[in-house]
Amino acid sequence: MVSVKFYLRLTGMVFLLGILVCRQDSGSSGDAILDIRLPKEPEKLNPVFFPNSISREVCQYILLPLADYDPVSLELVPLLIKAVPEGEAIDTGKYKGGIKYTFEILEDARWDDGKPVTGEDYLFTLKAAMHPGTTASAFRNIISKFSAVTVDPENPRKVSVTFAKYFIVSKEAALNVEVLPKHIYDAGGVMDRFTLADFMNEEAAEALASSDSSLVRFATEINGLKFTKQTVVGCGPYRLATWQAGQHIVLEKKENYWARDKKMVSVQQHADKIILHFIPDETAAYTRLKNNELDVLSGLSVSNFEQLQKDSSDLFNFQSPQLMKYYNVIVNHGDAILSSVAVRQAIAHVVNADEYIRTFEMGKATRTVGPINPAKPYYNHSIKPYAFDVEAAKKGLEADGWTDADGNGIREKKIGKTKMELRIPIIYSGDLGKNICLMMQADARKAGIELELQFKEFALVRKENLETGNFSLVLQSSVQDIGYEDLSLRFHSENAELGEGNYGLFKNPAIDALIDEINATRDAQKRADMFKQVQVLFHEQLPYIFLYSPKERIVISKRWQGTTNAKRPGYQANTFIPQANNS
Repeated sequence: MVSVKFYLRLTGMVFLLGILVCRQDSGSSGDAILDIRLPKEPEKLNPVFFPNSISREVCQYILLPLADYDPVSLELVPLLIKAVPEGEAIDTGKYKGGIKYTFEILEDARWDDGKPVTGEDYLFTLKAAMHPGTTASAFRNIISKFSAVTVDPENPRKVSVTFAKYFIVSKEAALNVEVLPKHIYDAGGVMDRFTLADFMNEEAAEALASSDSSLVRFATEINGLKFTKQTVVGCGPYRLATWQAGQHIVLEKKENYWARDKKMVSVQQHADKIILHFIPDETAAYTRLKNNELDVLSGLSVSNFEQLQKDSSDLFNFQSPQLMKYYNVIVNHGDAILSSVAVRQAIAHVVNADEYIRTFEMGKATRTVGPINPAKPYYNHSIKPYAFDVEAAKKGLEADGWTDADGNGIREKKIGKTKMELRIPIIYSGDLGKNICLMMQADARKAGIELELQFKEFALVRKENLETGNFSLVLQSSVQDIGYEDLSLRFHSENAELGEGNYGLFKNPAIDALIDEINATRDAQKRADMFKQVQVLFHEQLPYIFLYSPKERIVISKRWQGTTNAKRPGYQANTFIPQANNS
């Protein structure tokens, strides 16, 4: 007779085996499943109309640009095209002095339904983004610099992009574009009735888009759930299988994928499924990692990262790649208080960024003085970041007329006919944002500044505050380009309008002139020198309060062989290889 104790032990073993089988087999054929934590759920999946960093982390496996940066060499490499073209100088005709890029899409590049990728798909993507009713304002700012796009009538895979005026990222603007399948995103052919030129004049395009009912319907549909959650189609190595709201997104490897034999990083597909779990709470994510329910966990706090290294180095690999991003405080220059450079500099002096780095980043981060990443060769290392100096903040405020006459600890000043206290709301998101703002608030009080903390999910911050101008300060992280930066979107006066990218409404003629020169010059050394000059002005004028550039903290299960790099989010999950002996 079998004892009760033996029966319970056997049942427990079967139950444990069931967990392991479920972990490696989704219920069918022993799929290699890579489980990844996302700190929040994406709002939408469409890098053209919603270029949000958390969404891009998912989209990179579904949609491909014509060319992209290799995460190791950091050079622009072809993905959907035969080669990255060299620019052809234009010496005659309408666009004399400009530059043209001609490329050819690969013959074997295919959409999921087997239809070929063509220049018409590329042209459609540009027209859809330029449609003023679509939510592609950031991309629209770049495409507005295009002068002509021509698809070869004899070869629909051959395309020429012309710029009447060269600018710093003209090649990247033409090629680093995620292409959408025209026959899926515009099955009715609405955009076929219009040329790209129809949308290049902003006022004319807005009039056209609001008066033509078919264009109104097109914008509504492409901005809506259908093409941002339900139908998300590209020519990348994975397809969107399921999206369970509040839970996870499942990506499935495409069978008979057109690029399966190619070596480029972006088209590899080693995992059968990639499951991206939405886990806002780090403690919950940390627990699931330790319970073997996650394979990749990034953005860990210092304490959890260090503890895991001590306890579980035999189970996990620990990586700290330098990322192309920086933390900063966006300043609303339309605010009556913050329009004063003295106030902005005082705030910079009560920002103890060195302490933030020690406390929250294990010391693995670099102070920064502007929007150029410290790893770039043209970062201006001669500029000293603002020191944490409460006395300097006090002196600057007093010189600007801010005093504490009533003795309540908060400085005040008469601006126009209104007496204003130095109370400044600051919006933050996430645990790191909370911790930084609490320290900043305590230090600011020592100088007579009262920072009023407001928590809000960043998706709402963008919609309700940044795009409307309804804010004073916003703590955020900014993603940086691997290649050259086009500073015009965030810092040029021409984009200092609501919803146009220069969220702080910052205007400075000297900075505008330097940005224009940087974008126009083709001499690398002159460009580097001007980048360093503009950083001096950024440091003095403080369009943002610049904090630091962090290194990421990434933990990877030894069940998978994976490497990290500078390209966001610090790794490419499609390149991770399952390790049979650790299954």
